[in-house]
Amino acid sequence: SCEKPFYSKIYDESYVGKIKCLSIESSDTLLKHQILKYLDKNLLNQNCKFSLVVYSKYLTQCNNPQVKAFGADFDGYIRLTVVDKEKNFEIYRIQTDFKGYPEEIIIKKMILKLEKDLEVR
Repeated sequence: SCEKPFYSKIYDESYVGKIKCLSIESSDTLLKHQILKYLDKNLLNQNCKFSLVVYSKYLTQCNNPQVKAFGADFDGYIRLTVVDKEKNFEIYRIQTDFKGYPEEIIIKKMILKLEKDLEVR
């Protein structure tokens, strides 16, 4: 079967291997709960200068008539962004589309890729 690829990008390689903690920002409590399930617990620190910002967008939230008229082959997307809060700088981003509601396996794979790409384990 075909695996849906993730779009990911490291904006500053100098941070790789240096992120030892993350705080989490999310307005989607269910999604945040799923992320907490898979994120290395040793990384969690709400006072950390690095933040994992969780953003999700559902097409049902869109008001664009073209989107509603033509539909899409996905229902929304999830974006995880790692930010240096002190510098207000985006370090890393990983994003993927989903159909229905984001399955836990998608969240797990995104977290594993993020941890591998940034060498946070």
